[in-house]
Parts: sequence; structure tokens; C-alpha cells
Amino acid sequence: MIKILIRDKNRFFQQGMECLLRDFSHNRLHQDVSFEYRFTLDAITEANIIVMDLRPGESYLCYSDLCRYRKGILLAIHERQTHSIRGLPYCFRNASFITRNMAVHRIRQEIIGTWENNQSDPAIKCSTCSCKYLSKQQLLLIRLMLRGKNEKEIADRLSINTKTIYSYKYQIMNKFSLKNNQELNAFIRSYLLHFR
Repeated sequence: MIKILIRDKNRFFQQGMECLLRDFSHNRLHQDVSFEYRFTLDAITEANIIVMDLRPGESYLCYSDLCRYRKGILLAIHERQTHSIRGLPYCFRNASFITRNMAVHRIRQEIIGTWENNQSDPAIKCSTCSCKYLSKQQLLLIRLMLRGKNEKEIADRLSINTKTIYSYKYQIMNKFSLKNNQELNAFIRSYLLHFR
């Protein structure tokens, strides 16, 4: 039995991935599949395949539970295919990044190639990982932005220059490869959920 863990908010894409993975498991591995949708430590450690959607910038964050995952393959759904392994935290180094606009045959090839080339790394330590975090000032900035404050209101509240706020914002966007305010806002929500 192949156990597949899926975390994706896009139900249509999720159903398509389920069909692809069921087909892969039956035709290539000659095994039945079971799907799990709760992203818990137990589900992660039991899964043979993990499929998870990532918001912009989220692939640079630490998922310490994924560092313990050595059993199968990780498919990360990302908006754009621009990742180099250098700069990614350990938990995503062996991930295969796919995009929602990839052709079905390319996703199928990615699944097959990732499964066949699956190399389990020895246990890795998160303490030596290159994942990225926000400074205290950047964290305060994103919390105020999430409350709907604009740059001028934040600068007034923190008693600093508006240009400093723009600088913090630019540093965050640069650190996590965010291209615009929409990606920044999505990242802020996922970051705060991730580090509650």
C-alpha cells in the first residue's frame, strides 16, 4: 500500500494529482494507494509520497517535521519553477518542484524520475540548515501590515522614517524571492501561520 499525503487548497489540482498518483502507483508500482489530507507528524512519517502546495517564499522556511521524512518523495507545488537547491533549507533539498501550469505528461515524468532517483539522505540537523527567518523588526512590520496598516502608519507607530519601512519590506521580498505585494501578502499570512 502506497500512502500519499496531500496538502493543497486547490481541489481541482488535488484531484488531478490524486489521479496521476493512483495511476503511477497501480501501473508502475503495482500497489494500491491510500490518501491522507491531515498534515500531521504521524501522517508525514507514514507517507511514501508527500504533495504540498507552497505559497511564494514558503519554500525558504523550515519545516522541521519534513527533515525527519526519509521514506519516499516530496512533490512541492509552486507558482513558478525558479528554484536552485542552493539556498533552500534541508527539508526541501530533495523535493521535486512542480507548477500548476505544467503539462500533465511533464508532471508524470517528474513523479517517475523523482521516485526512481530517490536518494535518502542521512539524518540531517536543522541547526546547520540555511532556512531563512525574519528579524524582529521585519516580524513587527509584517504583523502591522497584516493588520492593514500602510507604510506611513507603520512608520508613525514605530517612530521611524517611511523609507526605513520600504527598506524592511524590500529586504523581506528579496530574502524570500517575492516579486510583488500580492506575493508578499500571501507570504505574510503563511509565515505567521507557520510560526505561531
